[in-house]
Amino acid sequence: MSLKAYIITRIILAIPMMLILLSLIFFILRIIPGDPVKAILGGKAPIEVIERKRHELGLDKPIPIQFVEYLGKLMKGDMGKSTLTGRPVWDELMERFPATVELTLFGFSIAVLIGVFWGAEAARKKDKTMDVSARVFAMLMYAIPIFWLGLMFQFLFGMILRWFPVGGRISAA
Repeated sequence: MSLKAYIITRIILAIPMMLILLSLIFFILRIIPGDPVKAILGGKAPIEVIERKRHELGLDKPIPIQFVEYLGKLMKGDMGKSTLTGRPVWDELMERFPATVELTLFGFSIAVLIGVFWGAEAARKKDKTMDVSARVFAMLMYAIPIFWLGLMFQFLFGMILRWFPVGGRISAA
């Protein structure tokens, strides 16, 4: 199979995979216990307010109709509104996108610089201390869950060393 055919096959297979994932997410969120409207409004909200909000969110319709409407909105690029802020989800994502790109590029740059240097040295000194330490470090990094490693880096560099802020983003201005 040529590279072009492989890429086309992967793209075509991505479509049903995305539909399966979207379906799973939608239906799992519908079957978990709890009422999202009561979570938004609080448990002491009057029943009329709860019913109005349920109608506003479309949660009073049958689940298959909710699912079709959900897919239709997604196809149009409408991701809905955040229950926390009330703003469109797309705006919330785009507000955080520049920070995500910065972190990704910075992390990738550091990984490439360290990885290329350490890998070249390990290849040059096969089965010596540099090679063994590079292999052990690589295996440890593969074994550690990335979310846990991120939390430990936040703790080390933010709380203990106080080099970086733990939360938020510092403006360049």
